[in-house]
Amino acid sequence: MERTLGIFVSFVVLLGAGAGLTVAAWPRVQGASVLGSDEKLENALTHVSTGMPVSQLARTGLDVAQARRLSALGLMEVFMPKDSSDFDSLDPALQSCFQNRDGCDGYVFRAVGSEALLVVEHGRVSLKMMLQLPVAKAQRAKRLAAR
Repeated sequence: MERTLGIFVSFVVLLGAGAGLTVAAWPRVQGASVLGSDEKLENALTHVSTGMPVSQLARTGLDVAQARRLSALGLMEVFMPKDSSDFDSLDPALQSCFQNRDGCDGYVFRAVGSEALLVVEHGRVSLKMMLQLPVAKAQRAKRLAAR
């Protein structure tokens, strides 16, 4: 009996060690991976339309598996205003998301100097926006201002 228990414990320890090594070797994606150039992100975003199913985003060049996912509460942390008048001025898609949190997610796609946000309700895009000014446009504006 003790010998069987000892073999079983050894097996469990070896199995756990093997699983630990496998997890340690697995590539980790922290946040969203970089999509590429700002122009590539902007171009992909122009092909996204309101009401588009999430399953069709890959055709535009946006892979939700590579995006940073925000839950409805995560979106609230980023966008929720402090008073009701500011809430009334929010985009209706964000208002709807905050009021009906079930089935509401955000996906942040990153490029070199910009980020894009897609708000998805029940599997369909309800809002798209650029979160940061693309680096290329900022550099171009800076060069033009210096002239």
